[in-house]
Amino acid sequence: MITVDVTTAYLDSTLNEQEVYLRIPDGMEFDWSKFVLQLRKSIYGLKISGKYWLVTLKKVLEKMSYQQSSLEQCLFYKKTNDSISILIIYVDDFCLVSNSLTIIEEMIQELES
Repeated sequence: MITVDVTTAYLDSTLNEQEVYLRIPDGMEFDWSKFVLQLRKSIYGLKISGKYWLVTLKKVLEKMSYQQSSLEQCLFYKKTNDSISILIIYVDDFCLVSNSLTIIEEMIQELES
């Protein structure tokens, strides 16, 4: 079993379904008080960031032939003839479990790419 922390997890997700606007923070050199920013990518602190992170990650895992559990949406698994690998997601961390260390190493390499 190996745990992995994804440091920029929420920053990799695209906000597809909703328009989210952000006020410019105080302290900017230009007077931005009349402007807002429309976010195209998710950021930490948004209530919907976790949802979009899971949607993005699910697409990646499905390309890697992982299936999502019907009972727990944060659990993905992949079975082959001689092995099984399980990936559990908790916020922006993974727990990787397999009966083969080689498969875990391959999982990490694929997720990093």
